[in-house]
Amino acid sequence: MREAVPISVEWTDPEAEFYAAFERWQIDRARALRLPVGFVTQMPLRLASTCLPAARDRVLNWRDELGDEDLDGTDDDVSWDITSPPAEVLELARSLGEVDTKFDAFLAHLRPVVESGRRVLVFTFSRRALAYLSERLSAGFRIAVMHGGVGREARHDIMRRFRDHDFDVLLASRVASEGLDFEFCSAVVNYDLPWNPMEVEQRIGRVDRFGQIEEKILVLNFHTPGTIESDIIERVHQRIGVFTDSIGELEPILQSRMGDLRRAMFDFSLTEPERERRLSEMLAAIEEQRLAIDDVEVAASFLSSTDTAEIDGLEEDLLESGRYIGQPELVHLLRDWAAGAPGARCEVDSGGTHLTLRGNAAMELHLRGVQSAGERSRTEVDVLAKAMLDESDVVLCLDPEHARKTGQHLLSATNPLVRAALRVPGSSQARFGHIGVKSSTVTPGSYFVLVAVARWVGLRPSVEFWTAAVDLDAGVLTSEDVGSTVLVALAESQLEEREARIGVDLDASLGQAERSLRQRHEEESHRRQAMNTALVESRRISLRETHARKVAQIERRIETLRERGSTGVIHLQEAQRSNQDRMLREAQERLEQSLHGRMDVETIAVCVAEVTPE
Repeated sequence: MREAVPISVEWTDPEAEFYAAFERWQIDRARALRLPVGFVTQMPLRLASTCLPAARDRVLNWRDELGDEDLDGTDDDVSWDITSPPAEVLELARSLGEVDTKFDAFLAHLRPVVESGRRVLVFTFSRRALAYLSERLSAGFRIAVMHGGVGREARHDIMRRFRDHDFDVLLASRVASEGLDFEFCSAVVNYDLPWNPMEVEQRIGRVDRFGQIEEKILVLNFHTPGTIESDIIERVHQRIGVFTDSIGELEPILQSRMGDLRRAMFDFSLTEPERERRLSEMLAAIEEQRLAIDDVEVAASFLSSTDTAEIDGLEEDLLESGRYIGQPELVHLLRDWAAGAPGARCEVDSGGTHLTLRGNAAMELHLRGVQSAGERSRTEVDVLAKAMLDESDVVLCLDPEHARKTGQHLLSATNPLVRAALRVPGSSQARFGHIGVKSSTVTPGSYFVLVAVARWVGLRPSVEFWTAAVDLDAGVLTSEDVGSTVLVALAESQLEEREARIGVDLDASLGQAERSLRQRHEEESHRRQAMNTALVESRRISLRETHARKVAQIERRIETLRERGSTGVIHLQEAQRSNQDRMLREAQERLEQSLHGRMDVETIAVCVAEVTPE
């Protein structure tokens, strides 16, 4: 669990005046160079937002810093070739003195975190900020610094010593958020905020990973109202939720939107209301793209996917395909929707690359329902709703590569039209009761197939598809894997609709299939419980061994401190020892709760499958 603590830094009047003058200077400089304002101003303003004293020093020493770089390997950085600052900026820089409200707030929050026994990872984008923080913290904390200029061997030595608790705080740039694991830390400080939320995720992800023993990871986020960092970037990150949850699934969405977000940040021709509206629209679009798959699962059984679960019971082909919701299924859904609306039509062109949908007033109401439910914004719904009301054609691309190259709208599960179709009761809840499927491994014939989801709740939870099949010609359960064949065909959109069979006793077949799954349920429950008990005991042993090893390390450090006469800080090590005891107790309690597992089985589908040779 991530415990995010936003820390707003209120600058003094001299600090705010210097930043405002600095910002005006950078905008004027960009215009004088006839270059995009964002291109010229982003690095200077980012440094000023991060560490005002570093920006002050650069202004006052500008003659010594021509062509100097302050970057650390970020893809989006540009160099800052400083020019002669205006007299106003120089005067405000001189009058700033040594005041640093942000550092004072940082120190006040850092000290109790370190004293509680947590090791702290502090991130900033700027080497200048790293040098500044290192100089000011070194007198009161055991610190190390890691950036792109630190060699590989030195980096590994820092990691080893940090892991052994030789340091309390590691000051790091982006280089430490890529490929290095800090699961032994339990606090992350974002001294500045990257523009890309995925970089924040990388920072926190270095700590929030397998092996982390703290229940809560502390995330301190510093921002200063009145700066781009606070007014735009911090709000973007809060809206997306990066500080409290992992957002790995958002990466492709964010990558496609970051250019627009950045342009809005640095378009100083926009008024504040205009910038606010543009950012709100882009953030709403990101949130909407995040929503889709869960509702698709609930609303239409033939679109079912278990993308949030670990699927253990499917054929290897199905697992490797990674495709549980495809274009054909979505086309079926829209066709069903149009078929229920008089005068509407839904057609796919002969090449199979485009779908044309013409709606009516009733379908416009369905779209408005999507908007009213908060699933999509008015901006995204308005254009499509007008087309439905005007009964004009809406064309959607069915080929992802073609859509990418041409910029056409791709039909996907996130499309508002799909959401609207799902709001129509029963549109596709039981598309196929009798199906045809081709197979080279299953004996041709007619089979009754029951599909269930089996969920094991224990120390190592899992979700599987279970199936049972009855040979309708022989009237007996079959050992052939008909169920997996049906599921693979479903995922690949290869199911064919067939006429219902007359005169077949499906109730008897259902009873046989249900008895088979009940027997499997009982046998599997016993097997899983035995495995769960053994796994819990193994984890108990591992916890005790880990606890003993860490306590021994702490005892050795205490003994070393006594030998050196550094008794004043022994209480910190003793607090860590107490903390280790507490964590062991809590981990053992959680382990005890998972000792008694449970297997739940839920039937989700039945059908008659006609299997023919491939």
